[in-house]
This record gives sequence, C-alpha cells and structure tokens, in this order.
Amino acid sequence: MTIVLLSVHTVLCAVLFGTAWCRLVKTTERHTFPVIRMAFVLAATASLVLAIAPWASGLWPWFPRYRPHAATVLMLASFASVQLATARHWRAGTPSSFNREQP
Repeated sequence: MTIVLLSVHTVLCAVLFGTAWCRLVKTTERHTFPVIRMAFVLAATASLVLAIAPWASGLWPWFPRYRPHAATVLMLASFASVQLATARHWRAGTPSSFNREQP
C-alpha cells in the first residue's frame, strides 16, 4: 500500500463523512423521509469505518488487516464527488423532495 493511496483514501473518507454529517444535521426526524436519513447515517458510518480500517488491526488484534485498494478509492471518489456536486441543493436546508410535507 502506498502512502499516496492511503492519503487519498483518508481524505476521501473525511470528505464523505463531512458531507454526510452536514446533510444529516439539516434533516429532521419529523419532516424528512426515514430512508433519506438512513442513507446519510450509512454513508457517515461507512466512511468512519473505512477511515480507521487501515490502522485498526494495529489497535485491535481481532480486527482484520485492511489495505485500501484502487477500486475502493475510486468508489469513495465517486461518492464524495456526488456529495460535493449536489451540495448547492442543501444550502437552504433539506431539499423539498426529501421532505414528507411538501410546501
């Protein structure tokens, strides 16, 4: 595993976590469809697990050794780019199509 691949992997995990967290904060249990909230919970959780996975085997011996693969980094890059590209739709809050109550 090269340091470049590991660095890109870690940065992309941070971007995915940050964008998922920001969107989750803007949603509410009362107004947003549950599937939307769960998608962001899943994205944030997966990005955290992937971010710590390369070092986890050193911290916890029972955790399997993980090395980021180029395909994983490519998939993280695609998810992060979608999150960044659609961020403008979230500036004013949760998009209306994600809300249970349409204005």
